[in-house]
Amino acid sequence: MTGFGDSSLNFTLGVWVQPEQVKRPTALVSDYLWAIDDAFRKYQIEIPFPQRDLHLRSGFSMEKPDEN
Repeated sequence: MTGFGDSSLNFTLGVWVQPEQVKRPTALVSDYLWAIDDAFRKYQIEIPFPQRDLHLRSGFSMEKPDEN
C-alpha cells in the first residue's frame, strides 16, 4: 500500500515477468489490469468514483441577452 486517495487505497503492484514479455510492455500492463478487474468483479469489489458538487455563485444569468 502506498497511500490513501480521495476515495481509494493506493497500491503498487510488483511482478516478475519473462524477458520476452518486456518486449510488449503495453500488452503486459493490459493483461495485469484485466486480471485485476476480473478479480474485482468476481469478488464484487466496486471501485468508488469521487463525486463533486459544483456551486455557481455569480457571473451567470438565466435571462436571454438583449438582441439590439
